[in-house]
Amino acid sequence: MSQSTAAVAVPSNAATNSVVSSLTQMAPGALPATYVEADAAQCGEAKVGHILGIFGILGTGIWYLVKRETAGTFARDQMKEAFNFQMVVFLVAIGVGVLGAVAAMIVGPLAMVFSLGNLALVVTSIVLSVKNGMKAGKGEVARYPVRLNVLK
Repeated sequence: MSQSTAAVAVPSNAATNSVVSSLTQMAPGALPATYVEADAAQCGEAKVGHILGIFGILGTGIWYLVKRETAGTFARDQMKEAFNFQMVVFLVAIGVGVLGAVAAMIVGPLAMVFSLGNLALVVTSIVLSVKNGMKAGKGEVARYPVRLNVLK
């Protein structure tokens, strides 16, 4: 009795690595993590920009549109960071919502899992927004774990 072994082709992770690296890379021209801002006005604007993430992409987007011309370098960098993170949260929430709706049509109770996932996403977004708002309020550069570099 002889056993034969078949070669299994393993797909390349290059595409996956590309997507992950694009979600975790800083935007071109972003301030370095070691930068510290001393201007209290810029720190305040940056803090508000992050905390408005509680209202999602709308809060950070409107704040950016209102303040982009008058904000300093630090505040503008932090407003972009908050908006770029909220863009990821928005897109993931839409995806989870659509998958939850499809799951509800197939297996009703499975929709609860997607609802809990969406709740966890919202709570995480709020916690990170407040945490980074406090950090930016101290003049420190705050970065989110993922971002979609829409505003550069």
